[in-house]
Amino acid sequence: NGQEFIQVQNPDALGTLSKLLRYVALVRINTTTSPVNYRGQPIGQLETRWVNTNIYVYMYALVMVALLGLIARYYLSIIENRRALAAKNSELNQEITERRRAMEQVQNLKIQQDGDYFLMTLLTRPLTGDHHRSETVTVQSLVKEKKQFVFRQRHAEIGGDICISHSLELYGRPYTVFINADAMGKSMQGAGGVLVLGSVFKTIIDRTQQTHQGRHTYPEQWINHTFVELNTVFESFDGSMLVSCVLGLIDDMSGLLYYINAEHPFSVLYRDGRAVFTEDQLSFRKLGVSVPGANQEVWVRTMQLQPGDVMILGSDGRDDLIMRDESGETYINEDERLFLTTVEQSEGQIQAIYDRIHACGEPMDDLSLMRLA
Repeated sequence: NGQEFIQVQNPDALGTLSKLLRYVALVRINTTTSPVNYRGQPIGQLETRWVNTNIYVYMYALVMVALLGLIARYYLSIIENRRALAAKNSELNQEITERRRAMEQVQNLKIQQDGDYFLMTLLTRPLTGDHHRSETVTVQSLVKEKKQFVFRQRHAEIGGDICISHSLELYGRPYTVFINADAMGKSMQGAGGVLVLGSVFKTIIDRTQQTHQGRHTYPEQWINHTFVELNTVFESFDGSMLVSCVLGLIDDMSGLLYYINAEHPFSVLYRDGRAVFTEDQLSFRKLGVSVPGANQEVWVRTMQLQPGDVMILGSDGRDDLIMRDESGETYINEDERLFLTTVEQSEGQIQAIYDRIHACGEPMDDLSLMRLA
């Protein structure tokens, strides 16, 4: 008759898990129970269970679970990668700290080394240079060492090349004494040779100037004795320190030149616009070369210089050049006569010679030049 005969009152609310499963359209886990009344009287309870029979719903649920698994796996991999990255960062920071500490040690050693270099330059500086006084003979020297450094904002260089000139009187005649030398080795080893050579040579000069016997010595004898004394000193190093050099005297009044070349690059005479070598063969071995059982006879070369003549001496840095051909390929110069052309083009001027050498190529070794005119 259209009247209500069953009434469900106060239905139980769905739980949180049931709501989630209902949302993903799966199955209700717990049963919903509600009291049933008939004409106001309770007659029982209504139990409601819900199950979805659509297979696509389960496929959808499977996809959702798979996605949740991938998300969880990705999240776990992110956490693991972050841990690994943190460990790598820690190792990297430790390595950076160790490298920084090592670089600081290297820098400290470099400062100490530059300090030793600077001390060596202070020791050798008073022994080198032009100290002659003459109205007729001029001496110019230029030394460019390969090793350059900075110590406490002071730029300096160190190497094995040396140029020295002094004035002497032998039997009352004024002479200009000179030596251009190249000690074996780089940096500190070469500078050690320079220190020894400069010290011994300065001692010989002072002894000559201060003693009667020294002042009363003929030029040939003086060069002979000086060469033998220098060679004896360097022989004591048992071949670990060798020096090539040109040692000579110029009579300031007559222009007569006395000199010895000990395995040094040939000397050059620039006269009337032409440059020629004054030697054509090796005369003596380097200072310090000892040949057992052999007595090296020392003989002195002589040459009469004329007014306007220029003598150019130089170490092997003048010839050992890294040059480039037309295709841009690099090669090492082997033409010793290139230096003659350089002297002629520079008209015997020492700075111009130095500039043209660098224009031709890059010197591989220390470079020293000495000009006597």
